[in-house]
Amino acid sequence: SVDTLYTINTIYFWDDLDEGCREVNRVLKKGGHFIISFNPKENMKKEMYPSDLFHFVSSDEVINLVERNGFEKISLHHFDDRYEKYASIVAKKVISMNSIEGHKTERIEFRRLTKKDIPLWLTFLQEPKSGLYIGLGIEKKELSDAEEWIDRQIERNKENGLGLYAFVDIETQKMIGQCGLIPREIDGQDELEIAYHVLPEYRRMGYASEAATAAKEFAKTNKLKESLISIIHIDNMASQKVALKNGLKRGVKTKYMEMDVFIYRVVL
Repeated sequence: SVDTLYTINTIYFWDDLDEGCREVNRVLKKGGHFIISFNPKENMKKEMYPSDLFHFVSSDEVINLVERNGFEKISLHHFDDRYEKYASIVAKKVISMNSIEGHKTERIEFRRLTKKDIPLWLTFLQEPKSGLYIGLGIEKKELSDAEEWIDRQIERNKENGLGLYAFVDIETQKMIGQCGLIPREIDGQDELEIAYHVLPEYRRMGYASEAATAAKEFAKTNKLKESLISIIHIDNMASQKVALKNGLKRGVKTKYMEMDVFIYRVVL
């Protein structure tokens, strides 16, 4: 592992920007710094750089790139040399041991949610039973509901590394759903919940179990809690089956967010 990694004028030639950024994250120590210096897209187009040789990137694109691949405290700096106007982005690798970001299984990997995920997540919220089972009611959901959901997870991730993360197909990088570990207070007790949600087109394919099991093992490895729970609507039989498969046992019935729910629990 290294403390700082600096690259200048190479990002245009990366075959896969996310894969390259994740590899940088992997070799950096926690809290290490990544510095990317490059000529922004708008400048390169003006200077008529050949687009068949260079992959143009804007400052905003690079900021989003590092943010979704495990970096924080991102700053943008501009400077000129004799011939060009350059941008430098400085980012710090996330320190939190609570973050499941970057964790992989056979088919999926976890990444942070970004605002780009909002339109797709709205399709989940608008699915008939989704709102009912997550405590948002049966009323039609609007874009603002998806925005609020994603923003809440982004803040949780930044605060302590917990919260929901997107889990995506390793090959295609398409989002399959969300899963993570969320602090909860249930009946006066502080708990840590395994929460999981799968987009409709990926259901009944084992993804919920794969993601939930990964979250459980992550919590166990990092000793985040002595036991974990899942809060599940009493009519959500699919999620209850996932919990049982993941080794959780059904406990008490209680009220949560105006819902009748079962508390499933596993001791780690």
